[in-house]
Amino acid sequence: MYYKRNGKNKIIKYFLCKIEDYYNDYYQVCTGVSKKTILDKPYKGKIIQESIHIEHIYPYKAENEIVDMEKIKNNIGNLTLLEKELNKNASNKELKLKQPYYKQETIRITRILDGETKLPNTGHPITCWNKKEYENRLELYRDIASKIFTLDGK
Repeated sequence: MYYKRNGKNKIIKYFLCKIEDYYNDYYQVCTGVSKKTILDKPYKGKIIQESIHIEHIYPYKAENEIVDMEKIKNNIGNLTLLEKELNKNASNKELKLKQPYYKQETIRITRILDGETKLPNTGHPITCWNKKEYENRLELYRDIASKIFTLDGK
């Protein structure tokens, strides 16, 4: 999935909202609280899609471009959800400068980028944003999605 500037990104927003809906259930599986293979307890809260933006973790218009990151900046692993006002403030800053805004976010898939929260799939917090962390996040999304979107119900 790729973000398109000035394009219709409803599918990306839908996907990220679903990942958010099931994140708590996934976290319990990863930490051994639950032994399930399918995530079936979505978060009861509802994200109002009009009030959130798709956020680029590596900035869409980075001040200091990194060639490897420029190639993947619009890929799903570099995207998260961020409340409209927080997104305006985070803008095109680098990760360290965005983390205070991520800490304020109630959306868990974004809040885990705060530099302190240990990720369920790696066991460490994200303190810098690079291709390895991008790949870890992409794998997190894939793993959660594979437990939500099943074709055979197993």
